[in-house]
Amino acid sequence: MVICDFIRKNQISLFGDMEFKILIAEDNVETALLYKMILEPRSHVVYTTSDGEECLKTFKQTHFEYSTLSYENKQQYNNLGVKAFDLVILDIEIPKRNGIDVAKEICVIRPNQRILFLSSNIDKLANSILYVKNNIEAMEKPSTNDEIVAKVEQKGK
Repeated sequence: MVICDFIRKNQISLFGDMEFKILIAEDNVETALLYKMILEPRSHVVYTTSDGEECLKTFKQTHFEYSTLSYENKQQYNNLGVKAFDLVILDIEIPKRNGIDVAKEICVIRPNQRILFLSSNIDKLANSILYVKNNIEAMEKPSTNDEIVAKVEQKGK
C-alpha cells in the first residue's frame, strides 16, 4: 500500500513515458466510462464527449489555443501537460454529427491528426476516403480492454 501511495503522490507512471492526450466521442455513457477506466490508469489524459458537435468544439478549442503558441511556449506547455490531442477516438454513429464527418473536419484542421474509429459499424468506413489516410485507424467493437490499450499505445509520440 505504501508503494501505491508513493506512486500516486508523485504521479509516477508504471508504463514508461507513454502519455497521450486523448479525445473520445462516444454517446454510450458506460462505454465512454470504460475507455476512461482502462486508459487513465496508464497515465493517459482522457477527455470524453457525447456527440460530434461537442467533440469538434473541444478539438478546435484545444487545437487553436495550442497552435497559436511559439515553439518555446509549446515546449513549456508540453512540460505542463498542455498540448494538442495525440489521438481522437470516434464512434461512427454519434448524435448531432457522425464520426466520419467529425474526422473529415478534424483532418482539415490538423491533417496529421491520429484518429481511431472504435465502432460496431466499421464497414461504413470502407466507402469513405478517410480510410486511405494512414493516420486513420479502425477497430471493431466489441474489443477487449487489452486490445484497446494495445491499439492506442501502438504508435509513439
